[in-house]
Amino acid sequence: MWTQRRPPKKERKMLGLQYSRMALDHWSQWRPKAVAEMRKAGTLDREVQLASKEAARQVAALMAAGAQAHEAEELVLPQVILLPPESD
Repeated sequence: MWTQRRPPKKERKMLGLQYSRMALDHWSQWRPKAVAEMRKAGTLDREVQLASKEAARQVAALMAAGAQAHEAEELVLPQVILLPPESD
C-alpha cells in the first residue's frame, strides 16, 4: 500500500522553496512596510513561496546553461529575493 511521505531535503530543494527563509528574513528587515501590507492582505506566505520558486527556477536555468550554483545565485538573488531596501 502506498503512503504519502515528506520528501527528503534534497527533493524539497527541488520544489523551489530553499530561498523562502532568506526572502522572509531579508524582506522583514529591509522591506517592513511591504511585509506589513502583505501580512494584512494575507498574501505574505504566498508571495514568499512564489519568489522562492522563481529564484530556484532562474538559478536552475543558469546552472543548466553551465553556471555554478554560487554564480547563478549571485545573479538571481538580488533580483528576486534580496530586493533593495524600501525608501522612507
